[in-house]
Amino acid sequence: MKALHILHVSTPISWRGGEQQVAYLIKGLQQLGGVTQYVICTSGGAMEHYCKEQHIVYHSLPKGAAWNPLLAVQVKKYCEKWAIDMIHTHDAHAHTRAILATTLLHNTPPIIVARRVDFAPKQSGFTRYKYLHQQVVRIICVSDAIKKVMQQYTGEKYEKRVLTVHSGVDIDKFKVKPDGRLRKACGIAEDIPLIGIVAALAPHKDHLTFLQTASHLLQKGLQAHFIIIGEGSERSKIESFIKEQQLEHAISLTGFRSDIPQILPELDLFLMTSEKEGLGTSVLDAFAAGVPVIATNAGGIGEMVINRKTGMLVAIKDVEGLADAVEEVLNKEELRVALVEQARKRVEAFSYHEMARKTKAVYETIHTDEQ
Repeated sequence: MKALHILHVSTPISWRGGEQQVAYLIKGLQQLGGVTQYVICTSGGAMEHYCKEQHIVYHSLPKGAAWNPLLAVQVKKYCEKWAIDMIHTHDAHAHTRAILATTLLHNTPPIIVARRVDFAPKQSGFTRYKYLHQQVVRIICVSDAIKKVMQQYTGEKYEKRVLTVHSGVDIDKFKVKPDGRLRKACGIAEDIPLIGIVAALAPHKDHLTFLQTASHLLQKGLQAHFIIIGEGSERSKIESFIKEQQLEHAISLTGFRSDIPQILPELDLFLMTSEKEGLGTSVLDAFAAGVPVIATNAGGIGEMVINRKTGMLVAIKDVEGLADAVEEVLNKEELRVALVEQARKRVEAFSYHEMARKTKAVYETIHTDEQ
């Protein structure tokens, strides 16, 4: 069987969890072989930089409205140039461009849609049209929670198009010895527990609950330092809360960090407080880094965090429940060790190698169906 020609379309300028997953998928498929990959991305964006660095064949398009028909023309042009067998779209704008190329220009390759968020798309207009379009042959969800939402959205007629391929992480990159750089940067002594979160500062990550949990624990007398690693639109709100509550001495914001494998193992606890979550691969990173996890039961988190086995699972926005879990894990070494041990085993099923293997199997099934 000849190598399948896959076109990945990814439009964001920035580099967040979705873009990291695209990179992991490309890398995993390269290692498996049997797939020739191409990328359409945005000029000047992080994905273009990645493709250049990794010598991936790509074409970049100017940042613009997803509805721009000139961008759809480019999608069709490069599908023909590269003899593309199928298009894998990795965000909403990418999906729109692929559908426009099909609808307006009769582009023929089947479309695969990646779905990474745990809420339903809009029920009306073009959004529904593009999800139910006949060229959309698969909707790959990163968790079973999203799969359930999307099967309800597409209805019984199309529910077989929807499947789960869990996001993956690079387990090996966390096999490093921490050098204490995080504690040094924040001026934290070795005997003070570090409790942190790694997440974009976005509304659905619900950093307010993280801060309220920290405040509650500090008021109870817990000697600990809390660290928020990430950057985003909620930064000013987070900073305002810290200032209002006079928590500057106990909470640090590091901003975006590119050295997560080196600093994550320094945490004594990983505290994930999301309100909504597709899967939450930073939890998997914590598993791989040997850091015990306490998390809210949002979206696909419960598919990774099995309560009191691979981590502690608490209801969304339950500040007291989160605080109780923090105290219990910090105070019970036997529990802490058991959680880490089971989490290390659990994360093996969420490697990027597994994600790539399962995705390739989807490609091959589609190709067979199209023959």
